[in-house]
Amino acid sequence: MQPPRSCAYWHTRAHSLARLPKAPALKRTSLALPEAGLMVASHRGQTCAELSKLLVDSRFSLVMAVSILQLSDPHLLANPLGWYRGVQPFVALKNGLESALLQIGRPPNLLLLTGDLCQDESWAGYALLRNLLVPLGIPIALLAGNHDHPQLLRACLGRVAHVAPALIPIGAWQLLLLDSHWPGEVDGWISKAQLHWAKKVLDNQYADLLVAVHHPPEAQREGSLFLDRLATFAKPKIVLMGHIHQHWRDTHAKTTLLGCPSSFLQFKPTQICPLGLPHQCGARFVELEADGTWQETLLRWPN
Repeated sequence: MQPPRSCAYWHTRAHSLARLPKAPALKRTSLALPEAGLMVASHRGQTCAELSKLLVDSRFSLVMAVSILQLSDPHLLANPLGWYRGVQPFVALKNGLESALLQIGRPPNLLLLTGDLCQDESWAGYALLRNLLVPLGIPIALLAGNHDHPQLLRACLGRVAHVAPALIPIGAWQLLLLDSHWPGEVDGWISKAQLHWAKKVLDNQYADLLVAVHHPPEAQREGSLFLDRLATFAKPKIVLMGHIHQHWRDTHAKTTLLGCPSSFLQFKPTQICPLGLPHQCGARFVELEADGTWQETLLRWPN
């Protein structure tokens, strides 16, 4: 299977609608990312990833629809050809990423990976992830799961990706990344201190909100209180989750909860897969409109 499309590939398909005003003197060619509707000038030796990261909070996208491609639980190893539970995790992620991008037919505004990124918690594993994602030129957001080393993750990818906890403006929306990693435990935990931080950064924010977290409430310490505590200062429309290796959908008050299939392997499903393919690897594509409406598409591909 061919590797994921490069920035140059997406450039040939771009239909830019506007240009950034008064860009600094250019040293390189321009990079077009069609979903943002912008032409971004590459200058001062900045990489595609550094420039595309700026697109997420661009004021020019406030009136446009934006999109997020969510993948989850790749469980990478230091060895790109290594095997774990009968699967080559890096090969599966690489093939799955290409399949997802081909299915949606255009680059998303944000590529979100919701945890359990590196099974052996190695620098080499995170470097594989960095070297796979950065050349795409798509903004990246990452969560740590229980199978992760948050400090290594941030050290390796923190300069080219948003790493939880973080608040990311994306079009007319805000994306709140929460870190549910609980050292030494399978279950997750979002501390009161992190919720206090979230309340502070969301103060006086009136944009529509979605939240991304690795552990669903049922797999968190005090998880039954998590959404209620969050609701005291925020009204998220969507919560995107990983950890459970399957499609899952529920509601809490007016919030839609969405669990994502894994790019690695699937657990026994607890809900019927809408596509009738519960054992296939998968992802989720979320489209966010400027008027606060949204839609999501479940993606699957052969293992």
